[in-house]
Amino acid sequence: PSSVCNHTQDAGIKCTVSPLPKADIELKGYTNQPWKGAVVIHEAGSLLTTGVCATQWNDTNTAVACANLGYKMGGETIDPLPSSGLQPRVRVERLECQGQESSLSECPGYDVKNSFQCGVNPVIASIDCSGNVTARLVSENNVDTEGAVEIYLPASDQWVTVTNGTLTPQAAMAVCSTLRYRDTQPVLYSTWQGSNTSLPSIDCSAADSHVAQCTLPQPAA
Repeated sequence: PSSVCNHTQDAGIKCTVSPLPKADIELKGYTNQPWKGAVVIHEAGSLLTTGVCATQWNDTNTAVACANLGYKMGGETIDPLPSSGLQPRVRVERLECQGQESSLSECPGYDVKNSFQCGVNPVIASIDCSGNVTARLVSENNVDTEGAVEIYLPASDQWVTVTNGTLTPQAAMAVCSTLRYRDTQPVLYSTWQGSNTSLPSIDCSAADSHVAQCTLPQPAA
């Protein structure tokens, strides 16, 4: 049912360890936050990685990159990160996405012939694909790694509880990863500490590393 009664059926998880997959576009530079960082492209059929110069990077490019990575809540352009600490050579600049592309590889751009085209100290376009969606675990003992699952929805500015029976192992992994518990194999259980507003379901795949990649329906009051 979509209504919340006495919180005897709220979903809870405990985060433990196991591997997660990687995408062909990667965001680097923020530890345990794969939804945020410098835009790095893994070139098909090659071991090379390409950094995208921050020159003329715009919010349309950010939207395409975030959608390319499976994020459904949009994204924002953040301060660019220096290429020096991230290893990839800056090889692409002035990407011109229109917004309808399914991948950054479909956006026209320019090859960087030498590093000085991206400035004396090249910086890589950097983005945050979380869309300000986040999660938390609520427990009476204030234990960081376990508790009732709540998700913050910025569109309605509220925390909502995920009801027991709707939280799959894939969704639990996405929640743990959102909380920066990467490479996890969560333990699901029933608890009662959630908020008064419930989320009828949360649909995630095994590849999702943030709840912003999952399908989130409108909450039930």
